[in-house]
Amino acid sequence: MIIISILLIGLVLGAIACGAPLYTIIGGSAALLFKFVADGKLSFILTDMKKVMTAPGIISIPLFVFAGFIFAESKSSSRLIRLSDAMIGWMPGGLAVVTVVVSTIFTALTGGSGVTIIACGGILLPALIKNQYDDDFSLGLVTSAASSGVLFIPSLPIIIYGVIAEVDVSLLFIAATIPAILIMTILMMYGVYYGAKTKVPTTPFSLKNLLESLWEIKWVLPLPLIVVGGIYGGFITVSEAA
Repeated sequence: MIIISILLIGLVLGAIACGAPLYTIIGGSAALLFKFVADGKLSFILTDMKKVMTAPGIISIPLFVFAGFIFAESKSSSRLIRLSDAMIGWMPGGLAVVTVVVSTIFTALTGGSGVTIIACGGILLPALIKNQYDDDFSLGLVTSAASSGVLFIPSLPIIIYGVIAEVDVSLLFIAATIPAILIMTILMMYGVYYGAKTKVPTTPFSLKNLLESLWEIKWVLPLPLIVVGGIYGGFITVSEAA
């Protein structure tokens, strides 16, 4: 077994050095371990793969990804940022709180934090630095603020876990809500503390600006309410919501 482990580690390192895709390295390593260490049949892997790919909930993944790309390409991120800034930009550390709120919502709608960092980071990071936020703080906030959104509907990792573990995905989303809100709250509280401590500039509240921002995003706001309310209320399944 030691020899097999050494050979496998060498094979993995060689594949990484050759630039092989990560999914092939992980999948190939798992298949080899299953074959030589667990003494299993590779046909079992194909059977389980077919079982997972034909599960009812798996259809929601490409649909949510497609919806996320539409949301990202429609420039909704800039409108969402303007709305959040009009609502809470007046408070100490308001732009930091806006970053957390926008990143969380955008990640929840797109299903992945990477899309959020690309779509929103290019707008939020320069804005934070321009408003006298520290460079390290700004970079850390932009890259970490989306983490809580991964736990909200429609989180792709939760859907994949639910399908593979054969657990009700709707119940997983309900269970992840409190931890997600807790992470989001802690980040916002730290943003307020940092803003009050460093006395960074804030955005004056304007009712006119708020109403204009709401009007710009009027077609996007109902979507998360329909999806989240439908799943949490038990009116629709995750696949139907997608």
